[in-house]
Amino acid sequence: MASLFPFVQLEFTHALGPDAGRYVIAPDGGVESAAPDALGSADLLLLEHVGARTASEGGLIRRKTRPAAPGEEPAPVALALATIIRATSRTPSEADAQKLLRAIDSSEEEQEKWIAAAIADLNLAIRAYRVAALDPYAIEVTRADPRRVRIGYGNGADVYKGAWSAAIAIPAPRAPKLRRGEKLAPTEAVAGVLSGRAFALDSESLIMRALLDVDQGRTRSAAVQLRAGYEMFWAEVTNESPPSSVSEPLTKLKVGEQAVTDLAERGLREPSDSPELGERVAEVCTEILSVVSTWRYELLR
Repeated sequence: MASLFPFVQLEFTHALGPDAGRYVIAPDGGVESAAPDALGSADLLLLEHVGARTASEGGLIRRKTRPAAPGEEPAPVALALATIIRATSRTPSEADAQKLLRAIDSSEEEQEKWIAAAIADLNLAIRAYRVAALDPYAIEVTRADPRRVRIGYGNGADVYKGAWSAAIAIPAPRAPKLRRGEKLAPTEAVAGVLSGRAFALDSESLIMRALLDVDQGRTRSAAVQLRAGYEMFWAEVTNESPPSSVSEPLTKLKVGEQAVTDLAERGLREPSDSPELGERVAEVCTEILSVVSTWRYELLR
């Protein structure tokens, strides 16, 4: 009997960046160990666009405007499907494939492990596209981004075309329980920034990018990014008059300047990423963002 291949399929309502196609994911032994079609010797990333045409597909030599009627229905959106085929985890029989799927179905932890690995591979493809296409707006996805997630299995012919023999749909992750004030805070911040009563610092974007790098395991990059965010933060607030509630935390941040420099130097010096470095970077990032958040909401009172 032919082997059956497990897969994870992620469904998005926004463009991911990379063109539709089939991409080989290097196995542990390196890409040289993969067969030419990769099926069975290496995992595959299958990207598809289904449904409405994307804006880039256009089809018009010359763009023209047209009247827009009130109440007009929104244009349909294309779906982006990312299917990660785990050919290196293929099973020799239907019974084995069913057993694997039942084990995944019965364990939320196992489901999230498979999904996390799939997202990591997809994000690597998005990062490669971003730097090659010089497109800074091609951003990695998170567990909360796909509107549907499926895990299943199928024979080679099926999964190679995005089909399957059996699959399960995974529920969306549980949203964290927030107090009423925590739920309203982002809306209040948006209203405050747009009205000019509060601020959104450029340094916040740099520091949150460092947190994203930590989450993606790029701890060396995160440490260097933190130093840039830290320096930008002080450049932005040096001539400001902080409220009394942030005076002490600001002093603590200033005293910690050498620690930020040391973390950045570690990021440049160490040969590989490390969880311990990521933890330290995340701690400092959180401290800075907490100070900025407190300062912002003082302005909104």
